[in-house]
Amino acid sequence: MLGGRCIEATLRSNKLRKLWLTAEKSLLSQSESLCTAFDYGEVNQTLRKALSKQSPTSGELTLSPELAAHFDQAMAAAESVPNGILLLTDLEALHPYLRINTIEAYLTSRVRRPVVVLYPGTRVGATSLKFLDFYPADPNYRSDHIG
Repeated sequence: MLGGRCIEATLRSNKLRKLWLTAEKSLLSQSESLCTAFDYGEVNQTLRKALSKQSPTSGELTLSPELAAHFDQAMAAAESVPNGILLLTDLEALHPYLRINTIEAYLTSRVRRPVVVLYPGTRVGATSLKFLDFYPADPNYRSDHIG
């Protein structure tokens, strides 16, 4: 099982983690002393950059090499077991950094075992999914939908 665990491991092992935590603490303290609401937009953008990268040719968002390595390890583990299966869980941890279709696009040419995605959202029609029920429906999912 993976999903949220891969995201957590990627962020925990990032060489900038200590700097992020120090900066966040300082910004929160500053916000508190000024009695202003803290805007997490910049923090979210920083974490999004740690988990993904933008393709220079297509402009599409792809997994960062660090996050991709966690998925590669999990796929290798599933392949090492007869009748192995890969479960993607805790995908709500992707919000607001990534959408599941970024992971699905990465896995498309690499999957050699069944992958089950426990999707936090709603199916819309035959091929669209609405992530966390508040993102617009996305018709670009490549998988078969059950349920």
